[in-house]
Amino acid sequence: MDNLIRANIVITPEIRDEIQKLKQKYYDKSYAEIYRMVIKEGLKVIKKSKN
Repeated sequence: MDNLIRANIVITPEIRDEIQKLKQKYYDKSYAEIYRMVIKEGLKVIKKSKN
């Protein structure tokens, strides 16, 4: 994964809880990978909703 940019975010406790649920499902993935996955899927949804 070349050209990654480090970013810091602040999340609500509710988002933290949902991410922890995903971590249980995707236990082999790091939290960084899970956050990237969630952001990527969220961007797909936003793009679809604009069309």
